[in-house]
Amino acid sequence: MSYNSAARNAIDVGQYLGHCLAALHNQGQAKFHLVGHSLGAHLVGKAGRIYKELTGEPVDRVTGLDPAGPRFVDGPIKSAIQELYANRLNPESGAYVDIIHSDASLTPAAVSVTPRLGDLHQLGHADFYPWGGYHQNGCFLGPDTFKGGVCSHKRSIYYFLHSIFEPNLFPSMECADVHACSNWVTISYDVAAYMGQVSQEYWTPGTRKLYFLKISDNHWDYYEHKKL
Repeated sequence: MSYNSAARNAIDVGQYLGHCLAALHNQGQAKFHLVGHSLGAHLVGKAGRIYKELTGEPVDRVTGLDPAGPRFVDGPIKSAIQELYANRLNPESGAYVDIIHSDASLTPAAVSVTPRLGDLHQLGHADFYPWGGYHQNGCFLGPDTFKGGVCSHKRSIYYFLHSIFEPNLFPSMECADVHACSNWVTISYDVAAYMGQVSQEYWTPGTRKLYFLKISDNHWDYYEHKKL
């Protein structure tokens, strides 16, 4: 299948990128923040691990935007491909790894009654779950549920982009585990961090945290159409 080939290729490209970054490190360039969406999230995750393997030092930061889920973890119909499961983005990919989940499931599938393209599992040092990490406000879920899923899947990109220009745009509350984050239960409504570019400022090294946040329709409509 083309998706399986693309997923495997992403890991191969990540390995190659890791070697390229290590070469830059050897030439004195040592500050890197890698950002990837979907398959690209696992790509930069692999690059970060290869970089550390070759240089002995971690990449400064890796950001995964709705990391791809199908075939990386077990789905409702097809199980994970072990090669892909072993190469998922994880905390070993960088000194700080942050994740924005926006169209995810614990059992993701691209072809399903309710398609989910991302992986809902905790993958980084700071995992953010806007609206629980799956369907995002403003993304149509009608007869064409796949189109609505793609909309939610891409939303993670826009969230991160806007956070660069407005660092305090996405206040987030800590939640105890993936279940609490995705079902909005037992959540303290005290702001614990801000999702996006500034999230590292709220991280304590050695810890792994999960965060929930709501983004209203009106709030998003304004920022989605705002010129940057």
